[in-house]
Amino acid sequence: MTLYTLIFFLFWYPSHGVHTRLGGSRFGRRQARGLSANMQTRHVPSRSSAFDGKVLDETEFGVRESVLESSRESDTKYSFEEIRAEHYFGLDHVTTETDPSCTPTTAVCIPDRRDWSNHFAHATQRLLPCFAVLNRMHSNLSWVVVQKGVEQYRAKMSSWNTGLLKAMQVEVRDNVTGLECKVTSTIRHCPGAYCLNGMDDALELHRRMGLSGSISGKSADHFKVGILNRARSRHWSGASPFIGTASQDFPHAEFEEAYFENMTFAEQARWVNKQDFIISTHGAAETNLLFARRCIGVIELSPENYYIPQWFASLANAVGAQFYGGYPEGRNGRADTKVKWDCCREQMRSAPVLARPDSVLTFLKQAVVQQTRCYQGGADVSTQDRTK
Repeated sequence: MTLYTLIFFLFWYPSHGVHTRLGGSRFGRRQARGLSANMQTRHVPSRSSAFDGKVLDETEFGVRESVLESSRESDTKYSFEEIRAEHYFGLDHVTTETDPSCTPTTAVCIPDRRDWSNHFAHATQRLLPCFAVLNRMHSNLSWVVVQKGVEQYRAKMSSWNTGLLKAMQVEVRDNVTGLECKVTSTIRHCPGAYCLNGMDDALELHRRMGLSGSISGKSADHFKVGILNRARSRHWSGASPFIGTASQDFPHAEFEEAYFENMTFAEQARWVNKQDFIISTHGAAETNLLFARRCIGVIELSPENYYIPQWFASLANAVGAQFYGGYPEGRNGRADTKVKWDCCREQMRSAPVLARPDSVLTFLKQAVVQQTRCYQGGADVSTQDRTK
């Protein structure tokens, strides 16, 4: 009797819970198992405290920022941790209704964030869950996302938003007036800052845009590192010294620094998609991580007293990337941020990033090892999928 019980358990356990998520993938589970035992990893559940809920509910981008002048060198030693943030949601968070007595020709999605935001990063938060649901459930229909107030912003819609809607092949409108024979999916809850059901949704978007779907990490010697910097607030002055030193340690790697302020939607997407590692200061430009390839290593640098890595970790994790949050060593970023949030948020989020280049390079070397493990696990799964 004991033997039969054991056999049943061995067959039952690996599949238990797989169907509770639209995006559960064997590649994602293999990626998680490949991490080294000595790297600190923090799982960040959505809204695990009142403060977490407050952070996620507030508008993170598009608010006034000051530019703080600083003559300091990048002289602060940073430490890093891997962040795994919640990004998925199951069908139990989606309600679907179909117009009676007709065959649907249009699929409508109503996200949990009901009002349109003219800031491209927040607009993306509204569009991504709908893209995931429509892609999985109604791929053969035309797609409409309902957002109250979009018409008043349409004439001034950012070119980034326009480009994303075109790539997704989604129409966004105020209401469903005039739409007949539709199936409507309403998302009741999206737990993270950015929600997708899994890597398959990101890969489908990459395919539509002609981006590479390959896995990063094929070589631990020849790879591309992009530094996504900011010209004004949260500027990292250590970027150039970092490139000089890192190029000596990795002579076969390619390093480049970019600023997205004057790049088009397509240029930003292609830049992100070609990198194997991205070192970025925290900011809305990281919304472009949507176009990153699987196993890419994302190293985010936050200014002192402003550390909310779960924002973009949720997006990076959704596309199969490994995300690492960097903050001054010996400090508690979460506690520092909580203390300063109500009184000094705008000032803290605008401060320059003073990460010492050598501390970032030290961690990059660890991230290279992690990426190799991720690539090996992902390549194994991709081979298995092709042989089915």
